[in-house]
Amino acid sequence: MQIKNALFLIFSLGICYSCKTAADKNTEAFLHYARSYGVTPADSCVYFFFPGNQCKNCFYFDAARLPVGLNERLMVFSGFPDKRIKGFRHFYYDTSSTMLELPFLDYGSRIVTLKNGQLENIVPLHHFYEQMDSLSPK
Repeated sequence: MQIKNALFLIFSLGICYSCKTAADKNTEAFLHYARSYGVTPADSCVYFFFPGNQCKNCFYFDAARLPVGLNERLMVFSGFPDKRIKGFRHFYYDTSSTMLELPFLDYGSRIVTLKNGQLENIVPLHHFYEQMDSLSPK
């Protein structure tokens, strides 16, 4: 009888895990990745993912051009060292390219926000400064 109960429990847990939505899996992957850098994700922060699979000479980001106060809330995860990404208070260099394993990244840069501890927006990067300005309180 105990074996039947154990098998039922294992089967039920397996079904519950497979029933997770893509959003749940994205949130779990994000939380695990952020925590691996000692970052405690918060709804008030903005997360910028910039993987190292892009042209290293095609960008330059300077925190001095951001709206006041946004640099405090912006968490930058990059596959590039901070040579071309200057002045960000919270900069995390992904030396092992682990970020490329995040299911929501799709090899492009993303801006991510949370709501109630869940991923709310995953926005492709098009115009860094304009998009960051839109995230700043008016």
